[in-house]
Amino acid sequence: MNLHPQAVADLASETIPPGPAPEPTLADIAAARAAENDNAPALGGPPAPVPIVVDLEADGVPIRLYNPRGGRGTPVMFYLHGGGWVGDSLITHDAACRRLAHRSHCAVVAIDYRLAPEYPWPAQVEDSVHALAWVRDHADELGLDVTRTAVVGDSAGGTLAAILARRARDAHAGFDFQALIYPPVEPFAEPPVGPDPQTGIEHGLSVAEMNWAWNTWLAGADPDNEDISPARIKDLAGLPPTLIITAEFDVLREGAEAYGEALAAAGVPVVTTRYLGVPHGFFRRLGVYDAARTAVDQVAIAVKDVLDPIAFPVSLS
Repeated sequence: MNLHPQAVADLASETIPPGPAPEPTLADIAAARAAENDNAPALGGPPAPVPIVVDLEADGVPIRLYNPRGGRGTPVMFYLHGGGWVGDSLITHDAACRRLAHRSHCAVVAIDYRLAPEYPWPAQVEDSVHALAWVRDHADELGLDVTRTAVVGDSAGGTLAAILARRARDAHAGFDFQALIYPPVEPFAEPPVGPDPQTGIEHGLSVAEMNWAWNTWLAGADPDNEDISPARIKDLAGLPPTLIITAEFDVLREGAEAYGEALAAAGVPVVTTRYLGVPHGFFRRLGVYDAARTAVDQVAIAVKDVLDPIAFPVSLS
């Protein structure tokens, strides 16, 4: 299939100079982060209504709580944002988190973990673990029911979500569900996906960019570690029911779908959905891609079906 016209317009708006990209400096990375935050409202589109949205500190880790019910006993999904462990923030993923909360009637706790290269692995895993523990300890005052939980992540956040799901299972405090949106599951092993055959426009993430992100995050750590590579998890049995979303024009597609097959072979209930005609990164761009809104709604409905299937009907209006 060719790129969707919305993807053609989106990718064409990104000016990429010819030749290999120079190694970014810390100043370049900071500028890119600021630009992503500035562009977030336009990319995210109109925010969905959520009664309670509050920024908190969870054991020193910034989090943002979205509670669509405004009361007690709300099931909760923990959200880990993408950005190659180097970029993005609570701001860039605010629209997606608001829609997830609004559609699912479940609370969303978005975790603003530290970023590489200033803080390489395992800072992101440690921050996520600390935030989860803090939320569980303060669930009553936050109005959350942490006996019903899901973990969700896109791109680099999908890697972290899979790591957290494995850790929770091993600690006998497993999540009820996980949703992984085009997650990198294995370093330095992603096959290239060529440009769109009709337009010649390159997809939104290159192998070189992904490998740079892995190198920057790991900073020499062993990529075979189960706290780095979901594909290296030795025992997948007992992990929570899983939704995996992939994008047709994404260098991470085959690895993510293979991870879904491995989970299924281990007896884990898995649904894998490939969104056609779209590139990596489409999920949070609700103001750009119709497919983004559909994908966010798919995650919201899947989470609600597991955590709270009776209390509220899901509205797709």
